[in-house]
Amino acid sequence: VLRFSMSHKTGVVAVLMLLFLLGGSLLPMTNKANMLPTVDEGALLFEYDMRPGVSLKESGKVAEQLVHVIQENPNVDNIYLRIGSPEDTYYVESVNRGELFIKLTDKKHRTESVTQLINGFKKQFATFDGLVILYHQPTQENIDESFSGLPAFFGITVTGPNLDTLARLASVVEKTANKTGDFNNIINNAKYLVPQIDITPNRSEMARFGISAFDLYQELSLAFRGKVVARFVKEQVPVSVFLRLPAKDRNNLKKLEHLAIRTPGGKYIPLNRLAHIQMINALPSISHLNGERELTVVAAPKGNLFRAVKKLKVSLGADFLPDGYNLQIRGQYQTLIKTLKSFSFVILMAVVLIYLILYLQFNSVWQPFVILLKIPLDFIGVFIALLITREQLNISVALGLLTLIGVSVNNAIILIDKVNRLRKEENYGLQDALTEAVHLRTRPILMTGLTTIIALLPAAVGLGSAIHQPFAITIIGGMITGILFSLNIIPMFYAAFAGRFEKQKIHKSRVS
Repeated sequence: VLRFSMSHKTGVVAVLMLLFLLGGSLLPMTNKANMLPTVDEGALLFEYDMRPGVSLKESGKVAEQLVHVIQENPNVDNIYLRIGSPEDTYYVESVNRGELFIKLTDKKHRTESVTQLINGFKKQFATFDGLVILYHQPTQENIDESFSGLPAFFGITVTGPNLDTLARLASVVEKTANKTGDFNNIINNAKYLVPQIDITPNRSEMARFGISAFDLYQELSLAFRGKVVARFVKEQVPVSVFLRLPAKDRNNLKKLEHLAIRTPGGKYIPLNRLAHIQMINALPSISHLNGERELTVVAAPKGNLFRAVKKLKVSLGADFLPDGYNLQIRGQYQTLIKTLKSFSFVILMAVVLIYLILYLQFNSVWQPFVILLKIPLDFIGVFIALLITREQLNISVALGLLTLIGVSVNNAIILIDKVNRLRKEENYGLQDALTEAVHLRTRPILMTGLTTIIALLPAAVGLGSAIHQPFAITIIGGMITGILFSLNIIPMFYAAFAGRFEKQKIHKSRVS
């Protein structure tokens, strides 16, 4: 193999470049991406979402049906149900949302894994109409939400000044995401409008009676929100008198039109003379992102996240957004992109530091560069291993790559150091030194590589924690190709660079 690579340098380099580019481009398009590996926490957390405006009774009835289905599974130990906001908290959530915390039986007695349980419940809950369910594990859900800022893995956010335009754009996003076939559990709350009372002040009439906007607000606040107007003590118990319009009057437009508004002069004017009152259908809530109004369509990508996003953007088109409106892909996709950029910088700094150390060791500009060429060669093995195992791209894989950078150069250092010693101390020619160095260093390189591979094999096959498995697969994939390339490709690069740089050095010495 060494002789073949030495005599076919151009072809070998072309094949290696093709393998590196092909593996690097296929990996993010085929393998799923996540911040952390999926681990078995012994519990599940299902979040359900119904259309805004449903009653607590209706939401509870659906939740009971979900609980009944879950209870029939023998792997479930107990279930905790929460509808709307938790007690004793400032966290506010509508009754159209709820959580099901499912404690599983001991792992030793389970007949299904966490992934199999989730997939099974997905099939059973697919028959529930008008209901979107997000499937998590408790700790994973907290980490995902803290990373992404969303209660889901993925969100498409449109921002801009006008709510009607935002609602129209969100509807287009929802339809497009559904049409691509790469997303499920699509939630677009903008299409679920709720009835609201809209009161528009007539400022000219208000000025005529000497009533300011703040005065009108105070009167309406008293009618709708209420106020404690008096307190007294009865049987040593403090009692507050709370004044507010009855619910039947607050929701009756005709009675609201005749609501008496007090003027500064002490007279009372009916509300319909000071403002226009109507019932409208509006968004259940208005949220902002960086000071702009926003609507977010939440979804769950079915397969590879990067491929799904690319397909969605292409389907939406370049002219999708009008002027003054923006689209952001949020959730863990945004976090993954930021992490990828910062990790690329970390790898670059690691390579620079390794180069400086090798420059001081070899006192050469090109020899450290030859050694560093082994890093992308080892990455080829990583790409192949991850593509074969379909392992998720996560922080464990990233740590494996970073570790591999430091480990992968060791074999090349051993080989090139031996070549230099043979040429300098024993006056070997270039080709003879390379051949002899490979012969002498084959066993040490094989032994160091194989011991590392064997040590990581149990973790790679899943005998240890799920967090360790992607790390082990990454290192093993890189080490396997690293052994092969150290003995066959690095000598080829050494010969190519030595022939070029040493000739230049000889030429300069002759000229001087």
